[in-house]
Amino acid sequence: MKTKISVLVIAICVAQLLQSCKENSLSPQTVNVKSFISKVSGTIQSSDPNFFPGLLNNAYTYTWTNGVGNFGPNNGTFQSVYSYAANTNVSQVLFLNNGHYDFTYNGSQPDKVIDNSFPGRDFGYWQFYLNPAHQVNKIGLAFSAAALPTSFEFYSYNASGQLSSFIYGKAIDTPRMRVLYQYDPIDNLSEFDIYLPQGSPLLPAGMASSAQVNSVDIKNTFVPGRMIAMNKKLKINNQPTPEVSTVSGNPETIKYVLYLTAKVTSDGNPNPFTQQGNIFFYQTNRLSSFYDPNPFYISLMKSNPVKIEYTLPVYGDTTPSAVQTFTYTYNSKGYPVTIHQQLSDDLHDFTGSCTEDTNIEYHK
Repeated sequence: MKTKISVLVIAICVAQLLQSCKENSLSPQTVNVKSFISKVSGTIQSSDPNFFPGLLNNAYTYTWTNGVGNFGPNNGTFQSVYSYAANTNVSQVLFLNNGHYDFTYNGSQPDKVIDNSFPGRDFGYWQFYLNPAHQVNKIGLAFSAAALPTSFEFYSYNASGQLSSFIYGKAIDTPRMRVLYQYDPIDNLSEFDIYLPQGSPLLPAGMASSAQVNSVDIKNTFVPGRMIAMNKKLKINNQPTPEVSTVSGNPETIKYVLYLTAKVTSDGNPNPFTQQGNIFFYQTNRLSSFYDPNPFYISLMKSNPVKIEYTLPVYGDTTPSAVQTFTYTYNSKGYPVTIHQQLSDDLHDFTGSCTEDTNIEYHK
């Protein structure tokens, strides 16, 4: 009888362990604090005459040789210093310009990230909304500390608890973009696809006409054509925020244009940016950094990217027009301590071609 009880207890414990492994990574992780990032610093260089650093996420937190608002060859330096609370939740990220993100929690669950990334300016905050499984199913972006959120990202998850899609917009049925994620059999991110709603000003000129987009299938609603680099860059600043009419209350019936497909390969080593339950992914305003691909993947990858190939079907492309490659050195735990990144972007689908060298330090 005791043997049967012992077997039953062991079976229950194994089942509980398996269940805990499948829970979303927003639950507090039992990672040793020595694996937590302490500082990320480095340089970015470009000799591209059309390189535009203003399209990078948080470009103003860098120090630039030729200024953040100028096109052309430019060099920049960056640094982020990470602080943690006693329970190992990240509490602050401090930037080179002395701006910072400040993280607040309800117990162990994320509540807000307050955006003080530029000293003396009120950039608002991100508000987290969790479902009963303690997954973030929505974030709200408020553009002032005293205001309520006015833009949102709505998240869906697969059976393994991984992010499968998100919709950015004022509401789930008034989207400004939709992103779908795919994973390989060992749960590494293998592909992500960005869709824009019909009529978005981020699309090439002439694609807003309903006559040009006939299908409601989000995988088959793109029309070829390529904007010139300067026109595309100016759109991010000069065009009004897109207001998208819905076909119905069901977001699946909204007409989308397949803008970008990214194929990802990785190194099999642990990615330090997935720490803190992917909280670093959820606190980015992806619409404002639309031409910086990093915020769309970096904190979702179980392992570190080695190559990302970007194809833009919206322009009729069937082969990659931009490629991002990464090489690493690792510490004894398998975490990267240096990263050399090369973005080959001759057609200026993003910021323009550049190289980036990063050093990562960890808490001792």
